[in-house]
Amino acid sequence: MSVQEAERTDTGNGTTEVKVILPDEAVEVLQRYAAIKGITLTEALRQLISNESYLLQQVQEGGSVLIETKDGKIQKLAYA
Repeated sequence: MSVQEAERTDTGNGTTEVKVILPDEAVEVLQRYAAIKGITLTEALRQLISNESYLLQQVQEGGSVLIETKDGKIQKLAYA
């Protein structure tokens, strides 16, 4: 996937409108997340960015991301 600079427009109320080009698979993931949570695509994207930011910060500070599977096993998420 190539990285392209997003088009940005300052809305003047503490938010910025951003136009991005995403692969179809990423859009499907975003739509599925929004549908499961019952939220808009904009809110879904905001939440996913916030979650990713938090995980990245924890890993950068020496933490780990652990997942408990449905059978109770703990797995460390390979997070770069």
